[in-house]
Amino acid sequence: MSAADFAFYYELVQKGALNASEICVEVSDYGEPRGLIGLEGFKIVMLFVDPDEFGQGIGTSLIRHAEALKGSVLQVDVNEQNELKWEEIP
Repeated sequence: MSAADFAFYYELVQKGALNASEICVEVSDYGEPRGLIGLEGFKIVMLFVDPDEFGQGIGTSLIRHAEALKGSVLQVDVNEQNELKWEEIP
């Protein structure tokens, strides 16, 4: 993210943008956040994983948790800046 993007999202969060979202956080054994998923109804509106934790199954675990809460028919909101990499989730 660029500095301008970061500033934009920081202000958005400060103004309460996450109040409408249901947030679930994956934490380490030491209580450190490893990733988070944000849901609005049946839509995944955010999914973030700490880059140091990539490849550890955290994103998959968060999606599975969302499915357990909402069912297997979830929608996904994708930011246009993301490079799409399609992988099958086991």
